[in-house]
Amino acid sequence: AFFDIVQELKSEIPSIEPNTKDLIIDYGSYQGIFINTLVNYWKCSGIAYDFNQSGIQFAKRAFGLKKSVVAEDIYNDVFYKKARFITSIHNFEHLDDPIRFLNHIKENVLLRDGWLYIEVPNLYGFPLSDPTHFFTYNEDSLRYTIEKGGFHAKRIWLTGKPYYSNPMWNTGYQNLHCIAKVATNSAKKTNSQAKADIIYIKLRRSYRNTSIKFILNQYKELF
Repeated sequence: AFFDIVQELKSEIPSIEPNTKDLIIDYGSYQGIFINTLVNYWKCSGIAYDFNQSGIQFAKRAFGLKKSVVAEDIYNDVFYKKARFITSIHNFEHLDDPIRFLNHIKENVLLRDGWLYIEVPNLYGFPLSDPTHFFTYNEDSLRYTIEKGGFHAKRIWLTGKPYYSNPMWNTGYQNLHCIAKVATNSAKKTNSQAKADIIYIKLRRSYRNTSIKFILNQYKELF
């Protein structure tokens, strides 16, 4: 999905495509597989960043991502230089203070002309709640959070990527993606308020539809 949005927007915004001078930091990188793919494709520099020490050791040893970092404090950690791209794939929903995180990377980690890419589960596309998630997002709440943290969301969209082997998870819209830049004074601000009754109705409908689809997929597997 990150590759797709870069390809889609680069004719309009040529600077959105990474180059050999750029640094990309991947938050929640684990073993560095995603950031290694970006480094190999765009010949840029990359840092894998994660709390898992063995994962970061693997990234350094197997992929040569020597500047990768074991996280100590995600709200305060800084790197040897600022990045032009930050990616956070299924990491943002685990943060207990997303606004603090956004403010930190805006001020201390990302270049002023840099890009932030976030991927989270879609509130209306996932059949079950995950107790390790501090927050769950739909398109409106993700945009609100991003802009509250000082960023402007260039694009927010839904996909079924990545695809899972278990049909329970493949709804075709289970993941929410956002590409954003640091906001300027002229950036449009959102003043929308959450309407709990509408969210409740949509949530019930999405869980029902997801459950029915899962049962049908399981039935097909049997025959």
